[in-house]
Amino acid sequence: MNDIKETWFKWDYVCTNCDSHVEMTIKSIGLPHSEVCPKCHFALSLMSVVDVTIPTKQTKEDKMDTLIDPTLIPITNPAQQVSVFVDGGRVTKTLEEISADIVKYNNLIKELHNHNNKVFLVDNIISSRFEDSDDQDTLKEIAQALGS
Repeated sequence: MNDIKETWFKWDYVCTNCDSHVEMTIKSIGLPHSEVCPKCHFALSLMSVVDVTIPTKQTKEDKMDTLIDPTLIPITNPAQQVSVFVDGGRVTKTLEEISADIVKYNNLIKELHNHNNKVFLVDNIISSRFEDSDDQDTLKEIAQALGS
């Protein structure tokens, strides 16, 4: 058996571009690891490093903590309340309300993308077809109203 203690660390990163959460569990030997987001290839910002080494005295029979992703657990009690701290204040909602908020949020994001696509198309039409128009002031007003 090797006398060198294998120490493992969990590195938590957040992407500075797409806000992805990236976790890496790496031996302390100093193995090089990527600090680039696997999704968008932008720089990752280190949030924390935690020692996750399993003690050598632990045996197979010892129970290990199992972390479960809460998004994968079916909601069996929609009236259950959850409290979190947001912007210095406590917010309490039922699981049913949280679920409804997520649906609303996803719908708003879709609407925003559709709106932005329409604005982009109108902006392109105006820019490409009326570039030499005598009424540039009106075109500028339309572009400003569209946020271009």
